[in-house]
Order: sequence, then C-alpha cells, then structure tokens
Amino acid sequence: FFCVLMALTSPMLHVMVVGLFLCAISYFRLPPPDPSDAFKILGCDPRNLDGTPSKTRGALGLIAHRGACLDAPENSLESVRLAKKNGAKCIEFDVQLTADGQAVVFHDAEVDRVTNGSGDLSQMTLKQVRSLDLAAKHVLKEQFSPCRIPTLEEFVDECLKLDLKMIIDLKPLESTEKTAELITDLYKQKPQLYTSAMTSSFHPNLLYAIRQKDSRICCSMAWRPHYFAYKNYSGVSKEMARRFSSPFQHHLAILADYIGEWLYHEFMWYFLGLSAVLVIKDVLTAGYVQKWRERGVRLIAWTVNNSLERVYLERVLHITCMSDTMDEIGIENILK
Repeated sequence: FFCVLMALTSPMLHVMVVGLFLCAISYFRLPPPDPSDAFKILGCDPRNLDGTPSKTRGALGLIAHRGACLDAPENSLESVRLAKKNGAKCIEFDVQLTADGQAVVFHDAEVDRVTNGSGDLSQMTLKQVRSLDLAAKHVLKEQFSPCRIPTLEEFVDECLKLDLKMIIDLKPLESTEKTAELITDLYKQKPQLYTSAMTSSFHPNLLYAIRQKDSRICCSMAWRPHYFAYKNYSGVSKEMARRFSSPFQHHLAILADYIGEWLYHEFMWYFLGLSAVLVIKDVLTAGYVQKWRERGVRLIAWTVNNSLERVYLERVLHITCMSDTMDEIGIENILK
C-alpha cells in the first residue's frame, strides 16, 4: 500500500514543487520598464533601417567604449568631448568608489594600468584619486596630460550637457544595497537619465536591487564566456589568466560559469526585466542574434575595434557595436 501511495503521490509532488517554483519566479520577477523609455535610449533596431551607410548603426550609432579610450584617456571628460566631436551619440563608462565613499568614473580596481599612481582605488580618498594623471600611460599623453579622474556627477553632467546617451557599467562596489542607492539617487536627482541612460553590470544581484528600488530604470546585463574562472577572454587566443590560484576555487568558478551561462541566456533577461544585453563580439552568430530579437531584447556587441568585424556585425547581423575608437577610416576603406 505504501509503495502504491508513493508511486501515485510522487508525480503530484513534483508538479506541486514545479508549480511553487514558477509562482515564486512570477512573484519576484521584475517587469521591464516602459518600452518608450528604452526606445529613447537605445533608438531603432539597426535591422529596421534602410541599410544606407548613414543609418546603418541606428539611432545609437557606434558606442564609445570608456569614452573611446584609444582616442583619448579612458573614462575622462576629455574622452567624452572628443567622442562627441567624432560623432558619438552614446558613451559607455565605469563606476568605482573611493575610500571616502565618493563615486568616480574609473574601470579597474587598481590605478596602475592607466595612471601614474599605484594601488587599490578603493583605498584612496577622492583627493588622492584626483591627483593622479589619467593620461600618464596613454599613447597621446602629450596631447592630454594632465588629465584627471572625474566624479560620477561630473561625468554624467558632461554627457547630459552634450546630449549624449549613456551606459553606466557597475562593478561590485562596497555592497549591493549601497550601489543600488547610489544609482537610484542619481536618477532621482537627474530625472532625464530615465530616457538617456541605461545601467549595466555583469552582476545580476546589482541589477535586481536597482530595479527593485526603481523599476523605471532601464538595465542591461553584460556577459562573456568564462567570466568567473578567468580574468580575460579571447575567442582566438586560449591564453587566459585564472582568477583563482586554488584548484578547488578554480573548478568551482568553472561550474559557476556553466550555470551562469544558462541563467543568462534562458532566465535572467526575463527575471530582471532587461532592456538589452551586452555580449562579447567573439560569440555572435546570426542565430544567436535572432534569439534575442525574438525576445524583444536589444543586443549590443563589445568591444569591436577591428574594421572588418564592425562591417560584418553592423552590415550583416545589423546590431549596435561598442568600440574603443570612433575612427572611421578603416570602415571607409573597406566599403570603397
């Protein structure tokens, strides 16, 4: 009798568990923002344009990654102004916090790579950060030095003044809650951001916390293969630097990457109410792009610095690209 009861109830129990799980997803899921707000930021899908050279990239155009950091020191006010002069309509930039809790526009956790300083930015005060020269190691340093790291407010105000759209890339700051408060307060202080800025991150918990506080904020989530296990990725080179020296941590990170890849492509876009996804260029195919289009989620490719790749992605796959340079000479030569 007990065996028969188990045979009968087990399928029912499974159905109940699945049902409860789906109910939980529906309850906690964040609906996407008003499509009209997302449209004002992202513009037309390039595939809906007529294909002429002047309109191929759609309303956003070529996005200046870190302010087009090959043309000017990355994430600087100088890079914003030059990108605008070179035709950019959208700037992507990064946010970090100083030791005294001030939000600045900077990419790395350490300042060594691009400045004349050394050490962890989060251990420096704003005054110390402002003393660094962003142009110190740039190929055009004679043209831009000295160049200072801007505060988040300064950077956003400059973009608004120049009528530029923005993609605000968030790194893991002090805490998820503090990051969410920082961004939601910024939008409240500058309401024009609702239709001119999209907040992005590799970390879904940050995006969830932000949109839970303010569901009007348009968000995108970035992704590349092996994000948790390796510091870098290349679709060509297999030389990638591990994040963890411990074999146990490394294999745990590999497992996290497998799970994370599935969640990103099958769940997170729906659960977080994303308006767009930012995907590394090396994995893009026609089928991959079409999958996101069928969901109504815009896809942006990063970071596309090669002219041939740009022509393929923009003219064949009809997607928006993000680049470190606004230089059009290579594109013009290819299209002749």
